[in-house]
Amino acid sequence: MQKSDGSNINYFSYVKKDDEEMMAAIFGRENIKHENATLHGYELCIQTAKDIIDTILPTCKEDLSPREILTRKRGPNFELYTIRPNPNMSIRGVIWYVTNEEYEHLREYELIDCGMSDDIVAEAVTEDGKTITISTYGLDKNVNNITKVVDEDYKRPEISKEDKMKTAKSLRA
Repeated sequence: MQKSDGSNINYFSYVKKDDEEMMAAIFGRENIKHENATLHGYELCIQTAKDIIDTILPTCKEDLSPREILTRKRGPNFELYTIRPNPNMSIRGVIWYVTNEEYEHLREYELIDCGMSDDIVAEAVTEDGKTITISTYGLDKNVNNITKVVDEDYKRPEISKEDKMKTAKSLRA
């Protein structure tokens, strides 16, 4: 995890539907500072349950593997966005300036400590050309655990925004 100063994390989101309303649900506050940016050296991919590890890690708060959690919550064919290194690709997204505690809520929401993804620290370039160190998540170790590589305009079958927001809010309760 990369701190921008003593109190903030520069979180890079590559999920297109993670707009201000969704981020407010995840982090529990509105008016989160953010800006568009590009993450160079990564490509956008899709995972399904078969791609996710089926081991219960000691760092996971759940008594299920990430594969079991995803299958129970969304079904075996649910498409999960992820990224992996590729020096010839770039991904457009948004840098959200959040607190350490908010970023930990996001990590819990994304089951990072359960092994669903790896923490990634990289550099993104904002629209005005600033290079910013960011934290995000994706595949850093098991880079071949994907169903397919997609372009940034790919639209996966979505769960409803209301359902996604309800889940995000319940984690903060």
